[in-house]
Amino acid sequence: HLYPANLLAEQAKRVKNKSVLVHDNNDDGIGTVLKSAGIEAQPFNSLGDLQLKQPDIILIGENQLNENGIGQDILRSRADEGASIMIFAQQKPQILSQWKLHPRNLPAKKETLTWRENHPLFNSLDPTALDAWAREAASELKPLALPPDAPVLELAYWSRETPGTTPIPIDALVATETAGRGRIVYWQIPTRSWKSDPRSQILLANALDYLLTRPEPTLPQ
Repeated sequence: HLYPANLLAEQAKRVKNKSVLVHDNNDDGIGTVLKSAGIEAQPFNSLGDLQLKQPDIILIGENQLNENGIGQDILRSRADEGASIMIFAQQKPQILSQWKLHPRNLPAKKETLTWRENHPLFNSLDPTALDAWAREAASELKPLALPPDAPVLELAYWSRETPGTTPIPIDALVATETAGRGRIVYWQIPTRSWKSDPRSQILLANALDYLLTRPEPTLPQ
């Protein structure tokens, strides 16, 4: 497959008058891709730097949150006040926002995840390709362990073992949660390379579009 070099061209127009903050100290991380696309994003080095800021969009790069969870409450307070936040795959913390993380593999090829494939976050990314993407990092998967009453919309998750409609605990790799006037999106699939993997850039384009929409309530199962 061939992909154009300007996968984020339309998003650059849409976020032109928006405040975008990025926390990513990785080489060739999100900030590098945004800059190449002509998107002005202000970097910040720690969650404490958000104390006096109220941006429209906050992007947290992979493995930028520490294991003790210090500062994560600031992210939720920014969401409560109207920011849209996307947190990419984190391996260090035991808790992400208020949800526990725990390792889980995809041991058998016949065991697939359930994808809400019509969600805008998955535009141009079909379930087969997304499943393959998750399998590339099977040993590093740390889904959100959501209790049955969690007011979170699971977008990619392990299917239930037994049929039925009774709410059950859910392990979600991708989820979105409305918090106050904003939202938090969780993406626990490692993205590998932002610069050379077009899937990562397609995801980032989808994420920017989605983060610009008005949040809808996320209800328990």
